[in-house]
Amino acid sequence: MASAMAGCAVITPANITSTEGAMPAGSAVRMAASAPDGSLRTAFATALEQSFQTHGVMLDTDAGMIAEFGIAARSAQTGLANPDASTPDAIVWESLPAESHWYNECEVIRLRATMVLLDREAGTIAYRGVAERDVCSYSQADLQQLANLLVADAL
Repeated sequence: MASAMAGCAVITPANITSTEGAMPAGSAVRMAASAPDGSLRTAFATALEQSFQTHGVMLDTDAGMIAEFGIAARSAQTGLANPDASTPDAIVWESLPAESHWYNECEVIRLRATMVLLDREAGTIAYRGVAERDVCSYSQADLQQLANLLVADAL
């Protein structure tokens, strides 16, 4: 019997959590070069570069602001706990496990992107943000959405 709702119906918007810091206006950003190896990291680096350029941030190898980032894809039903804040009696979640829904006919994937902007001259973190999105299968558009959220939040 065919399902009336075939496919995946993941309807969770992307969310972002960040520090109060921001990139100073007119800052240029330096990013480490990415090898064109087809990896998730390289695909997200491309999305971040595009987002910086779209938002008018120059990419410069001599910039005083360094953009470091991480990207991960995992089962959305696997949460991410804070080991320093959790106790044997209570878990403090950095990323809550997703609830399973009967209408999701896929293994829901959680994309989690982190971006840190380091001010080389001051030796401080100017910004730190984490964005997440649940999807059935991810595409470059999903990575671009996370990059856009992080860059817009950092400005």
